[in-house]
Amino acid sequence: MNMKKTLLFCIGSISIGVMTLATFAAGRSEIADAAMKGDKAAVRTMIQQKMDVNSPQPDGATALLDGIIKVADYMKDVEGRRVIVIVSDGEDTISDLDTTLEKVTRRLLQADCQVYVVKTKDFENYKRTGLRQGNANIRVLDAERRMLEISGQTGGAVYSPLDESELNDAFNQISAELSDQYILSYYPDSDADKGGEFRSISVTIKGKQNMTVRTRKGYYVPKRTGLGM
Repeated sequence: MNMKKTLLFCIGSISIGVMTLATFAAGRSEIADAAMKGDKAAVRTMIQQKMDVNSPQPDGATALLDGIIKVADYMKDVEGRRVIVIVSDGEDTISDLDTTLEKVTRRLLQADCQVYVVKTKDFENYKRTGLRQGNANIRVLDAERRMLEISGQTGGAVYSPLDESELNDAFNQISAELSDQYILSYYPDSDADKGGEFRSISVTIKGKQNMTVRTRKGYYVPKRTGLGM
């Protein structure tokens, strides 16, 4: 599996740099090494320099959705909060045909992962052309829809920085949100017979209609196994 221009930080118990998509690729890159060491300053610098995330990879293919599923499967056994930060243009060119967007969001929700995205496409376009508006072709629009869906379903957000200042602001905003969140719990009606079903969640603030609440859109009821005889 080869990845290009795609980087995932996995944060378990808010400890950054546990794994990157490059871990699942053949070969390593400087930016992947920096991420795994938790060196956020080095990662920012290399992104600003437009360094290819997986420079050793020859064909430039991106299996983004396959990589996200592998990371989610890894994270499900991590103690504490599970947060994935994706730094990517959002494009996917080589994931398995059966790796659908629905399958990815399901796996993320089952692993209780929250996803933030720092999109690099606008940053790259601005660096190349100096224009704040990129070329919105079908691939770019599909990538944006993909990132919005994944982050929205899991209670995260998408940031699209145009320059170094906005890139730093994006990482700072993500850090601020992760350090200032509320955890709400509730006990649903008995769902012992509803294993595997999706339950929607909607959270609003009473008397504050003009405020935006960002939370996961729901969860899958765990399948319970019977007691052995």
